[in-house]
Amino acid sequence: MASATAGSAGGNVGFSGAASAYTTGVGSAYGGTSVPDFVGNIRVDQAWGLFQISGAVHDNHAGYFAVANTQSNASFVTGAFQTGAVNFGHPSDVYGGAVSAALQIKNIPTGAGDDIKMDATWSRGASKYVLATSAATPSSFDIYSGTRFAMGVVTDSIYSGASLSNGNPQTGLQLTDGWGFRGAFNHNWDPYWSSSLFGGIAGLRYNATAKQLYCNTYVINAGVAIRGGGVTNGGGTGGTFGAGSICDPGFTVSEIGVVTRWTPVKNLTFSAEVLWAFLKTNMSGTITGAPSNALPLANTTYTFGNNSTTSLNLRVQRNF
Repeated sequence: MASATAGSAGGNVGFSGAASAYTTGVGSAYGGTSVPDFVGNIRVDQAWGLFQISGAVHDNHAGYFAVANTQSNASFVTGAFQTGAVNFGHPSDVYGGAVSAALQIKNIPTGAGDDIKMDATWSRGASKYVLATSAATPSSFDIYSGTRFAMGVVTDSIYSGASLSNGNPQTGLQLTDGWGFRGAFNHNWDPYWSSSLFGGIAGLRYNATAKQLYCNTYVINAGVAIRGGGVTNGGGTGGTFGAGSICDPGFTVSEIGVVTRWTPVKNLTFSAEVLWAFLKTNMSGTITGAPSNALPLANTTYTFGNNSTTSLNLRVQRNF
């Protein structure tokens, strides 16, 4: 969960006139676990392969709404609510979940022990089942290439945690939609060497209200403080979207890779993996600000755009 300041419902948040201020740091408002996830599956496992359908139910349980407009921006984004925040209550729990289907095909013609695996997952308010994240605080994907910046925000839900005298309302949880697909082909060259080609694609989508809550900004007490949803967690540092920029924390991330393994003796494996990852951001335009988790270079204008990266991983694994 993440809490953000409130705004009216709409589509993508656009800044078409003068540049608009923002703050990095939407603020984690995870209320802890009150109901465990319920997970179940139906599975068929035979000589030809495996087929499985599974599902999970997840309770989105948020923290308290923020105190009124006497609270500073810094204390809001770090979740250090003032004494008495409990009196403002919290949004009602909303159940989300995920559904997944998986298929494995064994004994394919390419060789003994070769197989193909694939799975697809859809989620609402349970992003970890798509992206395998388990942290309570919001996380993000960020890839830089000079001043070209691709980013996406990972949450289960967004809501407005502010209770302000200027009319910005508290809101209920806006659940985040997610989807993903993964696949892999494994080939055994001989009893000691094997290789796998693998890949995947996944994304998160935010509804119109969630985009407004996350991206909108407004001034409190005639300019005493500027608050707003941020582009990544942590910090609370101010910045500026350029005119004509579009704020949308949704994204799509994809990857493809190959790994080769050598197992000279049982339970000892040496492997080398090459991976290419591509991040498609829904943000567009420019952003300028002081250095923070989101913007590492001071007073630098970044241009939102898709980015990719390549990595090499060498590994030695000994099982006991």
